[in-house]
Amino acid sequence: RRRNLPADEYEVHGAHADGDAAAFDACLSSRICVLKTHIFVPRLVNQVDVILTSHRDVRDVVLSSMLMFGACFAPTGSTRTQRSHGVALRFQQYAHWAPYVCYDAVYERMKLNYTSEVQRLSRAVLGNENAVDASAVVQHVDELANRKPTSCQRGANSPKRGRHQPRKCWDSTTGFGAGHVHAATSKPKAYSKRIVLDEVQRRVPHCDVYLALRRVTEGFGGWLSAHGYDDGDDRLKEDTDAALLLRGAFAEEVNTTNAEPTPAPTPKQEDEGEPDDDGGQRRRLLFSTPTRKHWGNAFVDSLPERAQVMDGRDFRKPTHGTPVAWPRFVHVTNPFYRSKPHAHTTIGGEAINEDEVAHEALSSAWRVATRSGIDVELVAAARHDDRNAQHILTRFPVRRACELGNGVITANGMRLPLVSDLLECAAHNHEADYVVLTNPDILIHPHFYVHLQQLVLDERRPLRTAWSITRRQIAPRAFETLDDVFRSVGEPHLGHDTLVFPRSWLSRLQAPTALTPGFSPWGGAFMASLAHVGRAVVLGGKRWTFHLAGDGVPPGASKAEARQLQKDALLQKRTEVCENHAGTFFTTLESAAFLTATLQEDVVSRCCCGVDAAAAPHGTIRLPAPASAYALNFFSGPNKPRLKALGMHSYQYLWDRLGADVDLSRCAALPGIQLLPSSVIQEEVNKWCSTQTCPQRRNNSDCARARARPEFEEELRDDATVAGAALTIFVAYEKLPTPYEGGHVRIRQILSWSCRAGHRVILAHRDAKAPKEFSSKWEALPAKMVRDLDIAGCEDSNLAVFAVSSDLKAVTAPRLAKQRVDVVIGTTWFYRRDAAPIPLLLLPVVRELGLLRRRKIRLALVSDDVQYARAKSVAAARGDAPNYWKNVRESERVLYGHPDVEVVLSISEDDSRAFEEVRASPPSDVSADFVGADLLRKETITAAKPPIRVLPFRARIDPQTARKGWDAHAQTWAARKDLVFVGGGTYSNRKVVRWLLREALPAISTLSDADGGCDELRNANLMLAGTVVWAEEARAACKDARSKNDAEQIQRVCSAENVGRGRPPHTSARVWAPGRLDNVGNVLRRSRVFAAPADVPSGISTKVWLALEHGLPIATTTDGSRGLPPAAREAAMHGRSPFLGPVSLESSATYFAKAVSTTYCNASRWRHDALAALQLAKDLESRAPWTGPDGPLADLTSGPAAMACAAPPAPINLEKERAVASDLIGAVQGRFNTMLASAGGDCRSLMATYD
Repeated sequence: RRRNLPADEYEVHGAHADGDAAAFDACLSSRICVLKTHIFVPRLVNQVDVILTSHRDVRDVVLSSMLMFGACFAPTGSTRTQRSHGVALRFQQYAHWAPYVCYDAVYERMKLNYTSEVQRLSRAVLGNENAVDASAVVQHVDELANRKPTSCQRGANSPKRGRHQPRKCWDSTTGFGAGHVHAATSKPKAYSKRIVLDEVQRRVPHCDVYLALRRVTEGFGGWLSAHGYDDGDDRLKEDTDAALLLRGAFAEEVNTTNAEPTPAPTPKQEDEGEPDDDGGQRRRLLFSTPTRKHWGNAFVDSLPERAQVMDGRDFRKPTHGTPVAWPRFVHVTNPFYRSKPHAHTTIGGEAINEDEVAHEALSSAWRVATRSGIDVELVAAARHDDRNAQHILTRFPVRRACELGNGVITANGMRLPLVSDLLECAAHNHEADYVVLTNPDILIHPHFYVHLQQLVLDERRPLRTAWSITRRQIAPRAFETLDDVFRSVGEPHLGHDTLVFPRSWLSRLQAPTALTPGFSPWGGAFMASLAHVGRAVVLGGKRWTFHLAGDGVPPGASKAEARQLQKDALLQKRTEVCENHAGTFFTTLESAAFLTATLQEDVVSRCCCGVDAAAAPHGTIRLPAPASAYALNFFSGPNKPRLKALGMHSYQYLWDRLGADVDLSRCAALPGIQLLPSSVIQEEVNKWCSTQTCPQRRNNSDCARARARPEFEEELRDDATVAGAALTIFVAYEKLPTPYEGGHVRIRQILSWSCRAGHRVILAHRDAKAPKEFSSKWEALPAKMVRDLDIAGCEDSNLAVFAVSSDLKAVTAPRLAKQRVDVVIGTTWFYRRDAAPIPLLLLPVVRELGLLRRRKIRLALVSDDVQYARAKSVAAARGDAPNYWKNVRESERVLYGHPDVEVVLSISEDDSRAFEEVRASPPSDVSADFVGADLLRKETITAAKPPIRVLPFRARIDPQTARKGWDAHAQTWAARKDLVFVGGGTYSNRKVVRWLLREALPAISTLSDADGGCDELRNANLMLAGTVVWAEEARAACKDARSKNDAEQIQRVCSAENVGRGRPPHTSARVWAPGRLDNVGNVLRRSRVFAAPADVPSGISTKVWLALEHGLPIATTTDGSRGLPPAAREAAMHGRSPFLGPVSLESSATYFAKAVSTTYCNASRWRHDALAALQLAKDLESRAPWTGPDGPLADLTSGPAAMACAAPPAPINLEKERAVASDLIGAVQGRFNTMLASAGGDCRSLMATYD
């Protein structure tokens, strides 16, 4: 306006998107355009004039991403939004922009003074001479933020998109969104506030907040220092003014679109943080300044843009020019001229030629790549005497031609090139970063190279990964245009038709073999070699490549017609493979030779020796990559978890598709020949192997990979700390863990935490009722068992359950090695006198497992009690031998001081001190009749002892209880009636229930008003939940009452049904024993007082924690407070809120009744106790996290241990191994020839006999 320029011509246009978008092009066509994106878009670098970025404290970014998107630090999660918003991945995108940036804004400085930030932006964009009215800009932005949203969507980021999800609203013009900024994490240094960390962890349980903060400081500490952030001396602050947050209104109520008042400019432009509201009482968060234990810069140092990212200046001069030339691709195709059109598919009403259509698609993709600034060299490879070879090798946009001099002619006359020739052709491009190989019948999407560029840019470590991109099979139909083909969904196909790998790998993929890319075994062999040289990933679910199939289900076909068409098509394909069986077996032999040459492993070792001869397993592992569904296969057998179509998944390729035919795949890619069922092939291989002798092997395949690529171990560590890669954790427990009882609840919490942290978990329990056949059987129980356990975060894709015998005979090192077990957790219980303790049985297995895996296997021992003290206290009741507890103490002494144990996990500080005393005690003799005595005598301990760490019980306030806030819960006294007890059928609990039924219930029923009673209490129901045993105990109490002719007691405890044994529920006038409940919370939410009169001073009373989580006053003993903090134990000892009593089974039941009545009959007192219970539960939620900087599980699950490989073997004699492979494959081929002859030499007849 000042210059009187045309308003329309100089109007400011804008566009925003998470990544690249068509709206950007529309905006860029205008004179003035402002673009916003979170993802690096290389093509924009040479299309814009100024590039600006912004950053904030990465610790606060982690919390904000968790709250807004449910995104953890690593790019993992159940939804695409969660995976794409992983902080590690987003920081990489920020780093990609760094070389081209002229101004990097600081979020914290902007929050301190918006006006000053606008002035800096003006200087960056317009220069010093073009000042703007910064205050007016800030005022206008405030007005835009307060504008009423124009678009809303419910459940936008929810996988279920349900109506129960909160509405997300935004202004479609400006992009301002309601709830886009979360008040709890928008203020600087949110990570230093205890209330924020606790509530974020509560709302996003699948992320580990403290572990994420540790990963940030380990990976970004140097960057934080370079940009002026605190160096780690921050401490958690107790915000006493955060009552609203504490009362459960943390989330939706504090989301707002209102702009914060703009602070006035101050001379001191830095955020000094907030004052301590708790009188200086702080709690350490991560580290201290003197030690800086977890302060590093590993993640940032590994980035190619490290120098630019570490530049702490806000105004910069871009250090790189445009356009972005990385990565460069060389794409080698092997086209061949087809004289006949496609028989079933038409485009625009005309029959198509597959070669012409494929080239048209290739040309379209090349043009898009050129416009996007992506360097792609298209290379056509063909023999000079191929049909129409000159035209194929010179047509636009082919940039280079390779004339092939070799090849293999198939039975149907097709000439196939050698893989070695194609690789040599690619090697002539010395500037390329990646090689792309595609089969001639593959159509690539117009944005194929754009997708590849983004795939490479998203890689954690560039030039370390190869990809096989699964194609989409397009059924025959009439298409209007070629674009309609690319819009088709199609069916996924598992073949390796499109391969992308770093050019630097070419020298390590050369082998003197005639491997050809035409028959199915070649793909498995080549992928196995890629997995040896680097990381090989199969990308499923992508619609980047297509194949026009000659068969398929046309639109509108019925289900019956579709099934028949699919069956006929499969039979036809198998028949075609069978008719070319000579080529298949030729390629199989070449695949075996190729594997031998690239892996440097002999045929007998690969085909016959397996894991029992110290070979690590070769199966599929979880893929730590964004936008991936994880194909996990724990086991074979009828009960293995059901898996979806593989083409819809992405997974890291090691040796096979999903691990079902690992041995055959390792041998010579044999499952891929498709000529014989795998069972028949395995039978022939086993027969051949029976005549061979396994050589002495000192290393496994991981050692071979480490030898082939020095960065292998570094990648493993990086996967564990950054990319969210999973470990495999084996847990051995006594029984199936139920939801209610002490040790069971704690092991369930360990399982839940492991699953939610992304690990694969194997649970083996030695239930006393397991049949004899389980002694050596190793097969996962049905997936229904996992669902019935109902452990949060665990499902049949990441948890498998095994039932084993008491001697753990089925738990062998080779079986655990085949599952790539990294961590073993053994429970230290001595309840069973007929079986050796689990740790004693695991120690030799763990040692052997370490030899097989060539690394130390981390063994953790979990104990929820001082076991010898417990054995001593219950000895008389259980009928133990007088010295049994001494045997237990000696076992604990050896186990807790054993050098093969990584860590001992106790339940409390008291137990930790007791463990220290036990292992410092002098050794003692073990009775010969102690089961496990022989094992114990074989173990020796040294001066070096494992650390003893407290693994505290994890409390979590019941969401339904606090759903409407704590005050609302405190007003529910009138709606609650029951007195409740929850527990499993242990000896101590049986004693408590009998006392409650026979003594406490009559005392409550007769408590007069003068003694504190009330009508409601005298008529209150006693609820006994947790096990079917309580119904039997209630019936037994009824029998006693009848035998004594106690009419009042009969009326209280006897139901109308038979008095004898029976199944629950037991219902009488005053007692309800429903047995095991799927959701005990429903019972607790109708109860007024929780009764927990524990009388055994051991373990931790999880009943008490359960009551606290539901905001219930608790009538308990001093022993019932074990495991609680000292202040809470003191409150229990003196009967202060939320505890009543303390009560005792030895004291009068009337005293118990009076203690209960003080809160049961008094609404005001009950409200006070209920709020105190929630407050204590809140404090327990905030206790030291399991994976914090010094958390008990932090180092245990930090990643696989360092490898310990022996010296590499001597080079393989390739000619000798080719002869060995020829003998083996000849045996398989002989079996096929016999079967074909029995079918009259007709391939179709033979293939029809296969399932």
